[in-house]
Amino acid sequence: MSVLMALPGCPAQTLHRDGSSLYPELPIKALLPAYALTVMIPLIDVVKDGGTIAFRLGTHRYIEDLEQSVPVSATLARGSFIVWNFEVIHGGEANRRDQPRPMLYMTLCRPFWTDMKNFGGTSRVRLAVDGDVIPLLNRRFARAADGGTWAHTGLGAVLHKINPSSPEEESTT
Repeated sequence: MSVLMALPGCPAQTLHRDGSSLYPELPIKALLPAYALTVMIPLIDVVKDGGTIAFRLGTHRYIEDLEQSVPVSATLARGSFIVWNFEVIHGGEANRRDQPRPMLYMTLCRPFWTDMKNFGGTSRVRLAVDGDVIPLLNRRFARAADGGTWAHTGLGAVLHKINPSSPEEESTT
């Protein structure tokens, strides 16, 4: 997860894919389901004069006729979100407003894949949790945690207060 900021007057971003085909040498790439999704949440309204996000629809299928297709723009209300396949060609348009265009950006992916292209090396931090926190987490997160300790000390106690296990504890927090 990160924040993308298009400052006033910034030019259009080059159209690009966030990632490439998992198996570029095989002819099945157009048939494979998404291995990663990009999610954008605008922190201001994204309108035509302020620069929208442009997409070349269907380009995640690697069909050559679509690679040079006319981009389609998407306007977004503040706090809404848009999700697309990581392999779709897209790019932010020029910001012609007098204010920045901040957006939250995150990648959701299948468990077998890590985004080493955009977030490789030491920039990727994985959190683990104390054993007493695991029962408070959704089973999906508890499975991923594999024990360990929180990178931020004391988080287990805070979560315990937020999600008490008995009514008596709720009245004391």
